Amino acid sequence: MQDITKRLGIFPWLIIGPALAAIAVGALIQITNTWPFEPNLNRDLVRSISSENANAVDIMEVIIPESLVAFLFAIALVVLGASMPFVYLLNRRIFRRPPTAFDVSRQSLELGGWIALALMFHMNRVLSFALFVLIGVVIFLFELVILVRLHARRNLEFEDDELDEIELAAES
Repeated sequence: MQDITKRLGIFPWLIIGPALAAIAVGALIQITNTWPFEPNLNRDLVRSISSENANAVDIMEVIIPESLVAFLFAIALVVLGASMPFVYLLNRRIFRRPPTAFDVSRQSLELGGWIALALMFHMNRVLSFALFVLIGVVIFLFELVILVRLHARRNLEFEDDELDEIELAAES
């Protein structure tokens, strides 16, 4: 199975990524076309929303939490789907080997989570450029630790294979 994915290269990611992004865009359209607010809004807030003069804090207080979570999840899926081909190409360029499906999915999910988290902070009027960069650096360091661990495990498996070959040669 891994040989087939190596021969196909980027083509699965060119299909899976935009398909996920399209599904997530459909979910975003559905979420934004429904009324994601509590039904007992006061009239002043409805007037200010319709005239586009509403305060963001007042709007965030009346949004249904499930619709907010669904919106952020859909945003994360859009970024995940759109970034899959680029993550594959970046991994191919940096590591000179085809990345595994787990690597591409994990890194795309980290990117989508970063953008969704930044959007959540922005909606609450907390996000600054420094916080955006800090969250990105933390996610990058997390990914770096994962890559170092995977690299060490691959080297350890390679050394174990070499030791087994040496033991077999010594026995015969």
